[in-house]
Amino acid sequence: MVSGFHSRLEKDVLKFLLQGKCGIIVVLARGMYHRLPASLQQVMGENRLLIIALGKETVTRVSERTAHKRNEYVRELADENFL
Repeated sequence: MVSGFHSRLEKDVLKFLLQGKCGIIVVLARGMYHRLPASLQQVMGENRLLIIALGKETVTRVSERTAHKRNEYVRELADENFL
């Protein structure tokens, strides 16, 4: 599953996915986490999680521009792998 997991609904979906066994790709519209959230640590340890940060390291907040950039990247990734 690939998503930005940014909206409330997407975060709820992520909670369910974390309980399963599928691979998860989180595409951030900001810089990389300085510290991995506790909710993602176990999944990362199981090698089921890939985090892609499209923003610069110093970008800590999502803007409209970075969100559009992230959404376009997710669409391209989905097109390449599922069509």
